[in-house]
Amino acid sequence: MAAPDRTTEVERQALLDLAASALLDGERRYTAIDVCALAECDHATADSLWRAMGFPDMPDDEIAFTDRDVAALRTALALQADGVLDEQAVRAQTRVMSQALATIAAAHLEITEPEERDVDRLGGFVSDVLPALDDLLVYLYHRHLLAAVENAVMLDREDADALLPVLSVGFADLVGFTKMANHLEERDLSGLIDVFTQAAADVVAEEAGRVVKMIGDEVMFTSPDPGTATRTALRLVAEVGDHHGLPPLRAGVAAGPVVLRQGDVYGRPVNLAHRLVDVARPGNVLVDETVATDLAARTSLETQRIHSIRRLRGFDRLRVFVVRPPDDERAEPGEDGP
Repeated sequence: MAAPDRTTEVERQALLDLAASALLDGERRYTAIDVCALAECDHATADSLWRAMGFPDMPDDEIAFTDRDVAALRTALALQADGVLDEQAVRAQTRVMSQALATIAAAHLEITEPEERDVDRLGGFVSDVLPALDDLLVYLYHRHLLAAVENAVMLDREDADALLPVLSVGFADLVGFTKMANHLEERDLSGLIDVFTQAAADVVAEEAGRVVKMIGDEVMFTSPDPGTATRTALRLVAEVGDHHGLPPLRAGVAAGPVVLRQGDVYGRPVNLAHRLVDVARPGNVLVDETVATDLAARTSLETQRIHSIRRLRGFDRLRVFVVRPPDDERAEPGEDGP
């Protein structure tokens, strides 16, 4: 069987030129020095923004930029000049957006197989698919921004006297997934990751929580209510783990004041919830004392203290509890060892 023809250097360059022209509204015609001159920006500021986007420095004499790059730099500078954001804030926002969009761009490229990435297919993508993706991307951003505003308003209303918002933070991870992944073909592994990501996101959304991030074989989520966060963790363990070819799940939930920064969540509850999931047995949901107290007062869920866990890395004098699921058919309480 003859080997497929490999893309020539000329074809590769044609594809790259077409991609730059189609995606950035024009051909590459400027060096970094040209861009700075046209945008009336000093080189150091331009470099800092370029790095914040996650791109490596370009040689000063390399023609790599388009009119769209010049316009984007002018927009960033205008935000600073108008006093809307200072230079540090512009860089921070640029970094956050770029990290998220890099993930989205990589996912879009995964739609095609390597042998399908030719000039004709790219032309069809730009003319037929890209406009719809652009519209959907803007819509999703506005929707998520509205949800973030609503969450911020609710937190301010419920915790008006608190210095920091109070949230319940949960982690759930697949037990033994790394070992399993070592024996899977790339396509099968990719399929399992997609199954886990979709199933976990569905459960969190149905419980009105927020997926903060997926970290490999682990999902991190938040909820304003400890009972809801615990119910979410129980559902993840019962409905996602040991289903769809996935290994069992284990989860940890903690509650308390948190710091919200650039879409991520920081603070003691985050660290403690992660420690709890690390020592939970497959099928167990472990919670801290704050969550257990709330469950006892406001839900019918039963908890049992695990006396063998009094200390975890970074935490002393702990009171850790395992939550009994409604059907009480999961693993016995305990830990793999602090």
